[in-house]
This record gives sequence, C-alpha cells and structure tokens, in this order.
Amino acid sequence: MKNKVLQENLQQSLGYVQKAIPSRPALPILSSVLITAQESVFSIVATDLYFGIKASLPAAIEDAGKVVVPGKELKEIIQSLPPGELNLSSKKNLLQISSQRTKSSIQCQVGEEYPQFPEAEGEKFSLPTQVLNVLSEKVLKSVSTDQTRPILTGVMMDFSNKGLRVVGTDGFRLAIADFSEIQVSNPNTLIIPGKVIDEVRRIAIQKNKESVDFYFSEENKQVFFSFEDVEIFSRLIDGEFPPYQKIIPQDFENKIEVQAADLHEQIKRALIFAKDSSGIIQIHYDDPSGLIIKAESPSIGSFEGLIDSAKVEGQQGVIAFNARYLIDFLQPLSEEVISISLSGALKPAKFKVSSAPNFQYIVMPFRVNS
Repeated sequence: MKNKVLQENLQQSLGYVQKAIPSRPALPILSSVLITAQESVFSIVATDLYFGIKASLPAAIEDAGKVVVPGKELKEIIQSLPPGELNLSSKKNLLQISSQRTKSSIQCQVGEEYPQFPEAEGEKFSLPTQVLNVLSEKVLKSVSTDQTRPILTGVMMDFSNKGLRVVGTDGFRLAIADFSEIQVSNPNTLIIPGKVIDEVRRIAIQKNKESVDFYFSEENKQVFFSFEDVEIFSRLIDGEFPPYQKIIPQDFENKIEVQAADLHEQIKRALIFAKDSSGIIQIHYDDPSGLIIKAESPSIGSFEGLIDSAKVEGQQGVIAFNARYLIDFLQPLSEEVISISLSGALKPAKFKVSSAPNFQYIVMPFRVNS
C-alpha cells in the first residue's frame, strides 16, 4: 500500500472513528483500526463488533491495499504532525508515515484479519438532527450505564402511524419524547444503545447536518446512520423493554409550578448536604410561604431553601427524590416554567416543561424517615 493524504483530513477521520475503538476489546485486534486504500476510496474503520464507524477521506492512491494499525498510537502520531501532505506506505509488518521533516514506522497487521464492516441496508428514512438534540439533552440522561442490565442501556425507538416515540429509563426514572412529524411506512420498535445515538449526534453537529440518513435491517438486527463520508452501524439490543406505560401516572392530587432556574439552584445547594444520604433531598409543599427544599447531613449539618414564587395546588405534603435525577432534568433549562404533578409521597411524579409539551420526565420518589 502506498498513498498520499493530508494530515488534517486524516486527523479528522481518526476523530470520527475514535469512539468505536473499545477500551477493553474482546479481541486484541479490535484495539486497532483498519486502513483501506482501494481504487479511489481511502477509508478508516473502527469497531467493537457491536458498534462501528467508517470514515472516508480524499487520497492519492498509488498502490492499493489494507493494513491494521493500533488506533491510539496512530491517532497520537497524526495529531503530533503539522498540517500538510503525508505519505503512507506499508511494507511487511510496518506502516511508514512520512512528511517533509518526519518519518515514523508503526507496527501493523494484514487487513484480512480485521472484521468486515457491514453494508447499509434496509428501509431508509431521514432523522432530523433536532430530534437527536432532544434525545441527547432530555432522554439519554435517563438511560442506564449498568452493563449487567443491557436492555436499560438502550433507547427504545417506537415507530408507528402516530409518529416516533423515544423512551429511556434506568429503573428509577423515565424520559419520554414524542415526535408526531416523523412517519415511516413500516411500524417497528428498536432498542439502540444510548452511546450510539449520542455519537451520531456528535458527528452530525460537527458536520453541521440538519438530518441524518437512517437505515434499519430487521433481518440482521442492525441500524445504520450515514453521512457523505461517515457511516455508523450498530447492533440492536435484543430483549424486551420494560412495560414503561404502567409507570406513567394518570391521576394527580397536586400540581406545582415553579421556575426551573430557582428549583435548580436550591437543589444544587441541598445536594451539598445530601451526599451522606445518597443524594436524597426533600421537597416540602406543605408550607404557606412556598416550596421548601431540605437536606440533612450527620457530618455537615442541614439545609433549607425557600422558593416563594412557586404555585402549589391541591393537598399539602412532602416528597423525597434523588437530587441528581432532578438536576439532570433541570440543568438544560433556564427561564422555563416547569410543572410537577404528584400523587403522594410514594408514587411516581411527572415533570413537564412549558416549551416542550411532547416531553415528559417521570421520577420515582424515595421513602424517608419523618
């Protein structure tokens, strides 16, 4: 293999594929990337067998071929070089990278040993980047990172004649976003790893794309996301998603309206005192002066914060939550007014934001001593 590429193009492509290089690979070769030069196409592939990214870039191909190169070391070498033309050539088990003033040799393997990147196939439709933004900001924070329960590490995407519904949960909270404007000819329910959705959004923003081409192969249980020069594939998570509909409360005894910024600030302060109690804080809606946020710590002391602008309707009471779950919901919001619907101290609470009527956030409360 013998080719010429620009350092800035190669560095950008390595940046696209880096998230698909596993930190703990199931096979040693998966810590490497596959470089392929064939006819007029020069590409780099990284995969962990379940998730993969392929980036293509312009190159002057003098001699076709493919090699497997350690991903981390290659990225560090290319990043260290100045912009300009690079010569890449392979000989036996070495890839040589040379510019006007530098020459590096890095050990490599034959390309045939690397897993093959699948071809995009199945039904094709477009997924707006704005939808990906909503998923990242509002839904993915509720997705679990616990690999012992893989089904909860995925985002459920339910395509129906009513549009697209996206659901994420970690067993303690539930985020639901509806997009009636997205229609497909064949209804389907997919469970896609949350990290894949986040990576697709990252690349879409980097490339300033308004939408992403999306393919689903039911036969192979795979999804594909495609840009002009970047392709992403992921295996779907196999299993039955929790019956989340049963968790969504239908009737409420109380409704609280409060400025998101005010609630966010008071909960952040309370969390300082709640670290000894696994982040549990109390919301008191039983005081005529307004909403009171409380937290106690045997080693630090206690906190009490008042939000006198909050509007409370219905019966009075106290409810306790993990403060971090509420901060995840409140952090992206600023001047928004949120509503909290409650049905007692031990039943799920529904959080909604005025500017996003098609999004709902359900949080399970915690039982605490009086």
